[in-house]
Amino acid sequence: MGLAVAAFGLLGLGLVYYFFGGDPETAHHIHGFGMGASVVALFSRVGGGIYTKSADVGADLVGKLEQGIPEDDPRNPGVIADNVGDNVGDVAGMGSDIFESYCGSMIATIAIASTLAALGVAQLAPGLSEADGRATLMFAPLALALYRLNLLHYWHLYCAIFLKRQPCRCPAHRYDRHANTIHRSRILCDV
Repeated sequence: MGLAVAAFGLLGLGLVYYFFGGDPETAHHIHGFGMGASVVALFSRVGGGIYTKSADVGADLVGKLEQGIPEDDPRNPGVIADNVGDNVGDVAGMGSDIFESYCGSMIATIAIASTLAALGVAQLAPGLSEADGRATLMFAPLALALYRLNLLHYWHLYCAIFLKRQPCRCPAHRYDRHANTIHRSRILCDV
């Protein structure tokens, strides 16, 4: 799920940047994408929570009060709805939180680059004019995210083709199963 969330976040933010990000005067339109990501995260979390709570209450009422069976007993069909509700709440809520923080961090970097003083642009992008340097600095977070996603795709292909394994079963990956993309890129470069 994490790879899909990152890819769709980068795709959406890249499209918004393509249409509005070239000019620092229109870069504030990108902030609307971040606000939309926050709203999606809020409603996904709340929607999953409502479904989880209603299924949990229904399963408990039917199981305990009407049938006299313990909570989370497999004989109660409401337990299935309860488990589905937990899954919906976790997957939708956590996935949308990842989407929000991923896009929000890139949007914050773009906002900083679009409002940077001329001296800061000259120091961070030497040899470029102020407009070109600002545009380069605004595009940098998107380029780095695309680089990391491509590196992760190559890592998955390497494991699938050459090692004939799933990426989580690769020998180099077992040391830190929950490593972020930078750690995976270091492993890939060492191989």
